[in-house]
Amino acid sequence: TEEIEDMRRMLRFEGWEINKNLPKGWRMRYSFSSVDSTNMSMLSKEGKEFKSYKPAIKFMESSDMYTESDINDMKLLMEEKCVVRRQSIKDWEEDETLPSGWRMRVAHGKAEAGKKFFLSPSGVQFPCRKAALQFMIKEKFTHEEIEEMREMLQFEGWEINDYLPEDWRIRYSFSSAASTNLSLLSSEGLQFKSYKIAMEFMESNSKYTNMNVENMKVLIEEKCTVRRQSIKDWEEDETVPSGWKVRVAHGKAEAGKKFFLSPEGKQYPCRKAAMQFMIKENYSEDQVEEMRILLNYEGWEESKYLPEKWRLRINIKNSNSQSIVFLTPGGSEFKSYSTAIEFLLMDSKYSEEDVENIKILMEQHCTKRRTSNDQWEENETVPEGWKVRVADGKANSGKQFFLAPDGRQFPCRRIALKTMIEDVFPQEDIEDMRNKLVYEGWETSENLPKFWYMKRPSNLKEYAFSFITDVGDKLNSTKAAIEYLQSRNGDSIDEVDKLMSFSRTVKTNNTERHEWEDDGTVPEGWKVRRVPSNKPGAGELEIFLTSGGQQIFNRRAAIDHAIKENYDDEAINKLKKGMKRFGWEIDPNLPPGFLKKDSMHGKSMHTQFLTPDNQKFESHSKLLEHLLNFGNYRFDVTGYVARNINWSKLTKVRSKQLQDLMNEKIKDEEDQQSFQHESKTFTLNELNDVK
Repeated sequence: TEEIEDMRRMLRFEGWEINKNLPKGWRMRYSFSSVDSTNMSMLSKEGKEFKSYKPAIKFMESSDMYTESDINDMKLLMEEKCVVRRQSIKDWEEDETLPSGWRMRVAHGKAEAGKKFFLSPSGVQFPCRKAALQFMIKEKFTHEEIEEMREMLQFEGWEINDYLPEDWRIRYSFSSAASTNLSLLSSEGLQFKSYKIAMEFMESNSKYTNMNVENMKVLIEEKCTVRRQSIKDWEEDETVPSGWKVRVAHGKAEAGKKFFLSPEGKQYPCRKAAMQFMIKENYSEDQVEEMRILLNYEGWEESKYLPEKWRLRINIKNSNSQSIVFLTPGGSEFKSYSTAIEFLLMDSKYSEEDVENIKILMEQHCTKRRTSNDQWEENETVPEGWKVRVADGKANSGKQFFLAPDGRQFPCRRIALKTMIEDVFPQEDIEDMRNKLVYEGWETSENLPKFWYMKRPSNLKEYAFSFITDVGDKLNSTKAAIEYLQSRNGDSIDEVDKLMSFSRTVKTNNTERHEWEDDGTVPEGWKVRRVPSNKPGAGELEIFLTSGGQQIFNRRAAIDHAIKENYDDEAINKLKKGMKRFGWEIDPNLPPGFLKKDSMHGKSMHTQFLTPDNQKFESHSKLLEHLLNFGNYRFDVTGYVARNINWSKLTKVRSKQLQDLMNEKIKDEEDQQSFQHESKTFTLNELNDVK
């Protein structure tokens, strides 16, 4: 060890030095020829050599032999050597653009050629005056020193502005309409790259007032105005008032879009927005009117059906999609006829005639839009001059619409017929449309009144005939048709008799044409018929015919009917017996009368329950709640259901609710058992006393 220490001492003859900020036993060799050329080596106590501070510090951090204090001392050494190196550089010069004692140099290296650096009196170097100011604020230099440096920021383009808070600065430049460089520097030394972030800072800091924020907004507009007015693309144009200018954007996002510049330097995306601003800011009526007239270049139109100074614009997306916008003299916009009409009705200066005129305009536009649709076709299913189209939208896909020669549209031939009768179309045309009803499934019958049509039920669930009267009204059942005729004058007695005869024929056919049977799962006098179901996943549909001729379309509804009509238990149990074919089973762990059904939903099992009174529950948790709240079910029943609940899928609130109900139920059972035990004990004691 002594030999090692002797050799370590001899290192001084090779330029290795001891330093108070180095760990014990460490040596350092340091030299530099210029600001960019430095030679540094460190030798640890263990004999490990490092060519820079960074690996040396990393080595110390990875070793248990060195403390946090050792590492901090190393960092101080690093700064100390840098200060010495910087201060020894001959390129530093004092400059009138710096506070007294500060110096500046201009870099000559390839990477930073021409860049300026700034040196504090204590030897700390900064890349710019702003960074120096931020350091001075952080290190709490004197107010005079900080303010002196703040004044020097002007030499880096930082400006004072009346709309900024005290001691704030702004640096602003732009090369085009779309390229802007903005920086804001607060009195605290914080830099903001946008107005928005600066205002958010002000709003979160009690030091700043609402006035400061409002002034910032004024500053934004001031700078934007200067930038806009300096853009060379602005040109005067006959499509804007005198003094206004237009430019066409060339950027990717807005290529081809026009912008409009007012004489005051405010920019607008369209003439309408400019006019709305002029109205808001109380420009003269002549100026506003001049801009209003020029709205025609944006597609805004006048109309004799609109109130004075109103405009409208129809936006056409495609042949099937149009929208309309109204613009009032006050600059308000309405994007539908209904909102425009509502506005007219609410404002006393507009008359009923104004409202009626806009309704006329609406009908004209609707007619024009319908007739311009290229999907309309003439065919043999409508009278001559009428047209048909088939909708292809999601909501009405496949539905037919009908267009009259005058442009009115109807959803079906029956409504078209009714309108033709009411509007007194020529009788020949009316009869032609009436004859076309057959294309919608309507047919005539000798037992129907003159000009009446009927339609048979379209599927197994429908058993009522529909009727169209001689005036185009629709009646949805034979009963309604008979009542309709009976409400007319006495001349219709024969027609009522015919229709009643037709009704009896239809009723007989309508019930006897099905294969009804009693399969042992229906009450006495009932019958059931099964037909394929159109519902996905359902194999068949059960239809029940009661002893009174009523038809019911599923078994649960049949059970509800039997319970409501006070059928006996045997009849109800027969109906429940038939639930087995749909997967419903008796569970021996549940009370009598309950049914359970398990089915797969994807990869998970789904369980449903039916109660004796035919209530349906979709999970164990819902059944448990029912058992706990209604009826006197013992714990062996409720406990069985509770054990089958997947508690992890319930919310905490739901779990607690059910657990509280369970605890309350268990307590009630315990109290009841205790009472019964005490009653028995009391009775035995009485007997013993008698003996």
